[in-house]
Amino acid sequence: MEHPSLPVNRNPRAKALKHGLGATDELLLEHLSPEERQPFDRLRALFYQYYDPKSEIERLIIDKITIQNFRLFRIYRLEYSATQNSTESPLSPESVIHHLDRLSRYDSRIAKQLQSLRDAFQFARRERQYSSPNPDAPNN
Repeated sequence: MEHPSLPVNRNPRAKALKHGLGATDELLLEHLSPEERQPFDRLRALFYQYYDPKSEIERLIIDKITIQNFRLFRIYRLEYSATQNSTESPLSPESVIHHLDRLSRYDSRIAKQLQSLRDAFQFARRERQYSSPNPDAPNN
């Protein structure tokens, strides 16, 4: 039963798009503004340069690492905005604290996901290196 004074979110996708923290990867990339697309593409290029992925699996993992890092960037931007505008915004100080707490939880979750993705990348790289034939090894 719905409470009459609480707004009902009829479209959870719209909320995910509003801040982009809970959106699927495809949904996030599909709705990046031109101002966000340029930093995202630069970040992706940096990760490709740093990690130098060689296989399709490695590239997919690097894309996910880029997306999660971009979400962190959005979290930090939202935190900054919440603290800078707290005296001028219609949000009460309690509401700002609530939002900062929620952003902190997103931050923790993304940090765990990033560590898992880095581990997956290292595993994929080792698998590729050990499964590919070594041209310098002597033939028996």
